[in-house]
Amino acid sequence: MKQLAFISLALAALTACGQSLPKPQFTPGAIRTQDATDICSPTFRPAAFKKTTDVTRKKVCKEYGSLRCIHEQVHELIPYELGGADDIKNLWIQPAASYHEKKKLEDRLHDLVCSGQMQLPTAQQCLEKNWVECYDGVFHSKPK
Repeated sequence: MKQLAFISLALAALTACGQSLPKPQFTPGAIRTQDATDICSPTFRPAAFKKTTDVTRKKVCKEYGSLRCIHEQVHELIPYELGGADDIKNLWIQPAASYHEKKKLEDRLHDLVCSGQMQLPTAQQCLEKNWVECYDGVFHSKPK
């Protein structure tokens, strides 16, 4: 019983530190576009692509073993701002503790793509592979 409590605390600590990654068998990522002119357009609005229903959110929660999704939020692995699709293959339960760090990375990648310093597919692959390592590569530090 003590081991189970320790494992639960350890997992909670990892999640609280923002080190949670999506499970690739559920969330491999899904791309809507690889056209940087689309996402860098001054008229681009990510809200136009956010159509995730409560039914889909519940499916994601169930896949990840969370029946209530209270302390987590369903989020995109590849954000709409970087050409991600509104598809269950692109959704995961992201712990609230890591949301701001991943958002910071997404914003920086968007800036790099739109300034021509990075290709959009490269930014998408960086997030698909491991967003924590991607963060380290971009900011030269681990997420907090």
